[in-house]
Amino acid sequence: MHRLAELTTALLNDAEGTRRRLSVPGLVWEPVEGQDAEEWERTSEARVGEPPAVGGPLVALVKKEPGRKNAFLMGITVGRVATNDVVVAHTSVSRFHAFLQHDEALGAWTVADAESKNGTWLEGRRLAARERVLLSDGVSLRFGEVRFYFLLPDSLLELVRRGEPPRR
Repeated sequence: MHRLAELTTALLNDAEGTRRRLSVPGLVWEPVEGQDAEEWERTSEARVGEPPAVGGPLVALVKKEPGRKNAFLMGITVGRVATNDVVVAHTSVSRFHAFLQHDEALGAWTVADAESKNGTWLEGRRLAARERVLLSDGVSLRFGEVRFYFLLPDSLLELVRRGEPPRR
């Protein structure tokens, strides 16, 4: 995960390189007032998937992470353990919670719940297990109790240029 402020600084220092990095969609994780720190887990190495500080959103790029070995090669995994492409170490998030895929035929992204205990939600609607649903730019996603919004590359780049998320 990347802090929004760090991506904004990177864009100022290396515009072309940062634009290439941001050529994939992003999941933006905004801070929530009063989150219970005890619901975040530690790994043996360090704290991963740590919640954003109030006032500082995090951005997860929707791409396979080099060096992370997971068995799901056909999509981007979201879950609590470090082998996922997007790690969210909250107790409400399953070890392997959901996955995102790019549907080449449709030219669009989809999300599916991976039979998680606490569900995957799109715009307030809980998805059935393994149900694949199209994602549109700016939609709200929830994995367990953790909320994100999905941005396509152009919107993600605009967010990084502004340096602050839109008011929701």
